[in-house]
Amino acid sequence: MQAGIDAITSLAATDPTPAEGWSEAGTHAGGVRCHTRVQPGCPVLMLKAKRRVAGAARCGRGVDALVKFCTGIETLDVLDSTYVSDTAVCLTAPSEDTRTRVHGVYSAVWGLPTPFLWNREMVWKEAVERRADGVGVVCAISVEHPDKPLPEARGERLMRGQIVLAGYVFEPVEGSDDGDVDVSYIVQVDPRGSLPLWLVNMLVTDQAGNVQAIAKQFGKDP
Repeated sequence: MQAGIDAITSLAATDPTPAEGWSEAGTHAGGVRCHTRVQPGCPVLMLKAKRRVAGAARCGRGVDALVKFCTGIETLDVLDSTYVSDTAVCLTAPSEDTRTRVHGVYSAVWGLPTPFLWNREMVWKEAVERRADGVGVVCAISVEHPDKPLPEARGERLMRGQIVLAGYVFEPVEGSDDGDVDVSYIVQVDPRGSLPLWLVNMLVTDQAGNVQAIAKQFGKDP
C-alpha cells in the first residue's frame, strides 16, 4: 500500500498540465476543477478533482476529521450517490501499524444508471497516512479476499470491478487564518464488463461529486 499512498500524494502535488499528460475536463458543480489523463495499463481515464474547502479545519474539524470522514464505509452514502445502501461490509478490521497507517479491507456495491446492467461490486484495501507536515492521505486499491469470492461463484448478479487507484489528499493551506484545506481526489476505477469504454470515460467526471460532498460537510461556503 505504500506505493499507492506515494502515488496518490505525488499525483495530488503535481500540476495537471498537458506536459504531465492531463487534459482539462471542466468544472464540476461547486467549483471542483477536473482533469483527466490516460494511465498505462488501463483504458479507463484517471480523474483528478480538486477544490479548496474554506474553513474546513476550523472549530476543531481539522485534517484528522476529514481523513476519518473519508475512511472506511460509514459515510459512503454521503460521499457517493451511486453507492447502493446497506451493501458495505468490513472484511478485515482496521488496525494501526508502527508507521501510523490504518489498514482495512471492505466490500460494497455501486449502482449503474440502468436496470439492464448488473451493479458493480468492489473489494478494496485501504490505507491512511498522516504526515508530519499536516497532510492527510487516504488510499484504496482493489484486492482479493477469501470471504468475498467473485459474484459469479456466489450466484449473484453482480460484476466485480477494479479500483486501480483511488484516494484523497487533504493539505492545509499555508497562511490561511480560517483553516482552509485543499482537497484532491484521485480516482481510476474500471467497472469491467460490457460497458462501452466511451461511456465509462464520458462519466468519469461524475466522481468529482465526492469532493463537493466533502465541501458540503466541512466547508463554510459549500
